[in-house]
Amino acid sequence: MVKKRSEIIEYSDKDSLVESHYAYDIVKNSKIVVFEWTLDIDIPTKYVSANINQYGYVPEDFYEGDLSDYWQFVHPEDRNRVKKEVYLARQVGETYSHRYRILTKDGQTRWVEERILYDMENDLIVNEKGIIIDITEQKLLEEKLERSKERYQRIFENSSVIIFTISLEGSINATNKMFRRTLGYDLKDIKDQDIRSILYDVNDLSLILNVAKEFIDESYDVEVVCKTGEIKTLNVSTNIIDSIDEEIEIVAVDISERKIDEQRIRFLSYHDKLTNVYNRAYFDEVIECLDRRSCYPFSIIIGDMNGLKVLNDHYGHKKGDKLLQDMAEICVKSCREKDVVCRIGGDEFAIICPNTNEKGAIAICDRIRELCLETEVELIGNPSIALGYSTKLDKDTTIDEIFKQADNNMYRNKMTYDKSTTGMFLNTLQTMLEQHNFEDKEHSESVVYYAIMLGRQLNLASSLMDDLGIVAKLHDIGKIGVPSDILNKPSSLSDEEYELVKGHAYFGYSILKAAPTTINVADYILHHHEWYDGNGYPDGIKGEQIPIISRIISIVDAYVVMTNDAPYRKAMSQEAAIKELKSCSRTQFDPELVTTFLSLMT
Repeated sequence: MVKKRSEIIEYSDKDSLVESHYAYDIVKNSKIVVFEWTLDIDIPTKYVSANINQYGYVPEDFYEGDLSDYWQFVHPEDRNRVKKEVYLARQVGETYSHRYRILTKDGQTRWVEERILYDMENDLIVNEKGIIIDITEQKLLEEKLERSKERYQRIFENSSVIIFTISLEGSINATNKMFRRTLGYDLKDIKDQDIRSILYDVNDLSLILNVAKEFIDESYDVEVVCKTGEIKTLNVSTNIIDSIDEEIEIVAVDISERKIDEQRIRFLSYHDKLTNVYNRAYFDEVIECLDRRSCYPFSIIIGDMNGLKVLNDHYGHKKGDKLLQDMAEICVKSCREKDVVCRIGGDEFAIICPNTNEKGAIAICDRIRELCLETEVELIGNPSIALGYSTKLDKDTTIDEIFKQADNNMYRNKMTYDKSTTGMFLNTLQTMLEQHNFEDKEHSESVVYYAIMLGRQLNLASSLMDDLGIVAKLHDIGKIGVPSDILNKPSSLSDEEYELVKGHAYFGYSILKAAPTTINVADYILHHHEWYDGNGYPDGIKGEQIPIISRIISIVDAYVVMTNDAPYRKAMSQEAAIKELKSCSRTQFDPELVTTFLSLMT
């Protein structure tokens, strides 16, 4: 016997139906259409909400009309698929959702999403309840998006520039043909690999991520490693293309050849053609950059080659060029990787030492001198270069002042080079002193030895050590103006003779003051007979008013004189000389310097 729809409703659970009607009231004015189905093949649709009218139908069309067979509501092309999906869902008996097309009353096609809930009794389905929601606009947008993705994929794959995508963790998701062609990696080789595996500098990953996240609209250069091991330079720009999956798109152009050309041009514009070290233009640029960025401390070393002109004049410029090349190589080998060696003139070199204090600059100068002594050059033997340095600690001193100070220190150092013109001048003065005075070469060498030893113990600056060596040699140069019979007198001097001897300090000062190359050490010669308590000569200055070089010479000269024979007395023992220095400490000699000197003698 065939049941009517009214009979099915009459025999159903009235309370349950009332509750359902409350729910239906909530949605009756919405776009959500509510259905309830039975499994009775004759009356499959038990209920449909009135807002089915949005598709041109009324509920009765599903109860007794053409749509009493619900599958006629489904688009013919989707009908078999939907049937299979529903039948499979019934076997599982769980909530189910799927999408399909339906036909409206006037024959239009709409997309809906159906969600089904099953009523179970004794593990059997007795009812199906569901809703359908119109998703046509959403579906159209999805289709449009899919077409857009397909179009993007074609552009992505066939672009004439390199394009690839990575996750925020740096995992490579996709690459295009140009990427694979330029870097040599197949997609299977590189997909899901960490991008750092192809970055020459792994720290560039942070740059890539930061630029993308901050939406910085600018490109930058990154070096990558090809499958062959070749290093290429890419100019890249980045942006986040998927805010949900947070995928970063990287667009790049291979600029390796352009970079090589730029580097070649830059090398030629910033390098000295003869020696291959940097030139004056690069020196000026780097030092101005360090100063502008306040990269303190940094030091500069100025070097002037000794003997180059003589070599050029006698043996030709090819020999001179070879000497310049050898010296450039010595400077490079003596410096650290961060130091910048430049040839800034015909026979002049300059070295920029970033993040380097005075002590570091001294160490580099020492290494250059040591390597010169270990190097043999045809015709001249050991190459030689006069060196001076200066350190910039802050912005208070200008670059010009630092350069001038280093240059002055270099010229002071150049004076000690025996074969140079200024060195010959000093040697001439030294010879004159030895011939005129009882103080022979051994006396001078002893004063130099003890003065340098004390200066090093005091950690004097390199420039002061250079001056100290010159003053130790020439401290008594003024005695060439004192009659030799007075200097060599075996008995005590008269007051008048003593005044003549005292005048040697000023006379020596006058000699050195007149020569441009020794003007800077003249004051030290003038004051080396001043006393710590102010009772010395010629000016009667005291304490630290006396230059430290003069105070050092005062002590070591007295010690050498006391421990060696003189025309007017025999040499003291070392113990007696030490006792005398202690006795005259605070009166004639600087007590702290005496203590330091005696610590070296015991």
